[in-house]
Amino acid sequence: MKHRRLLIVRQTEDYGELVTSRRLRFRPEALHAMEAMTAWGFQLGEVGVMACQSNQPYNEVLETGVRVIGTGLSADADPEQVLKVVADFCPTDIVLQVPEPKYFRWAIRNQIRIMALFEQPFDTLSLQTRWSNYRFSKLLNHSSVNWVGNQGVGACQSLLQIGVLPEKVVPWSWPQPVTQRQFEPRQLRSALASSRTALRLVYQGAIVSSKGLGDLLIAMAHLVSKGRMVQLVAIGKGEIERFRAQTRRLQLADKVEFIES
Repeated sequence: MKHRRLLIVRQTEDYGELVTSRRLRFRPEALHAMEAMTAWGFQLGEVGVMACQSNQPYNEVLETGVRVIGTGLSADADPEQVLKVVADFCPTDIVLQVPEPKYFRWAIRNQIRIMALFEQPFDTLSLQTRWSNYRFSKLLNHSSVNWVGNQGVGACQSLLQIGVLPEKVVPWSWPQPVTQRQFEPRQLRSALASSRTALRLVYQGAIVSSKGLGDLLIAMAHLVSKGRMVQLVAIGKGEIERFRAQTRRLQLADKVEFIES
């Protein structure tokens, strides 16, 4: 077990300040990840996290035993330059959080165990994007890729849509430091509690099912069935006609306005 070397590859998470000042304030998510990597370090030979994009190059082992690496490259750097830094670590296992096909091909070619871990849904709107996603799904379905995670069930649905094998897909999310159980249930203000006053909602973002817009429309229909007045303005781009059809099926056509932006 001790011979395994795990490298986590992120697009950007500049640990340069931590290397120089030792006083970097982590976001809760980054702190959780660093604690996990420290624990893994006791089980494996070496654990490292690398930023493909960083303000300066660095390569140091922290007091926790985790190696932090920055390439010193910009966002538009040639992926081959990034892979040179990856190769220097000599990973036996790699977690790729960057959907760059060249990284996956390199790891597959070098017989490295791979886990893909993404944080956003895949766009399936344009024909060109669909073709690129289809080709990428072939890499994700390779036997060297054990798991393909994405943040949330909706984002995982987009993995299935581009052709990733269902048995590989794993939804994930960060542990929430604050939960709803810490707060008392709130009551609607008296003005909104009246069935004669419309509850006005605004949604801004991608008009796609992975964002939960369909669930919002179903919730609106439920409120309307209870006698509540609800109105929604949805602002964004995406499958607008599909959701207009859903509003008609739910009898919400006069209560939802779509603004393409």
